[in-house]
Amino acid sequence: MQYQGKLVNWNDDRGFGFVEPNGGGNRAFVHVKAFTKQGKRPENGDVIVYTEQRQGPNKFKATNVRYASSSKKAASKNPKRTTKDNGIGNLLALAYFVAILIATGMGRLPEYTILISLGLSVVSFFYYWADKRAANKGAWRVPEQTLHMLALFGGWLGAMLGQRTFRHKTSKASFQAMFKLSVLGNVVGLVLVGY
Repeated sequence: MQYQGKLVNWNDDRGFGFVEPNGGGNRAFVHVKAFTKQGKRPENGDVIVYTEQRQGPNKFKATNVRYASSSKKAASKNPKRTTKDNGIGNLLALAYFVAILIATGMGRLPEYTILISLGLSVVSFFYYWADKRAANKGAWRVPEQTLHMLALFGGWLGAMLGQRTFRHKTSKASFQAMFKLSVLGNVVGLVLVGY
């Protein structure tokens, strides 16, 4: 029998949470691998349709999970917002890169600064790929602190590209707030040291 319910207590790092059925019933465990179609990452509040499977006394899990139509409509709105954000991010990335080149050319920054930034960006991009892959497989994830540290120490360009390429960590508000602070820290640091 198919049930419809809302995701609660979703832990994106570990890839699981619970579903509370509409109209009451058994609360069931949900794992990311139970979703029949891999699309957007599950979030708290997503409405899903699932089959309930008993695991033991008063223990249930959700299988054959898919998003309800209302969740799909909400998910389809995200690309428009991302496209707008991409334009601002692209301009900021270009301005940052040009500013590093100018500061290096003027002798205010060491020549290896650009290499460090590019190197950390490549590492950041790889970590986003690895974390997205682990998330899809329900495996151990890259700690968010690691992703933030890479961005803070100059790899934010690769982090931004990784977020967009893999559509990863883009909808988690707390993560994006910290990421934006890392970018701001890099920009302020460049202005203070390079100019």
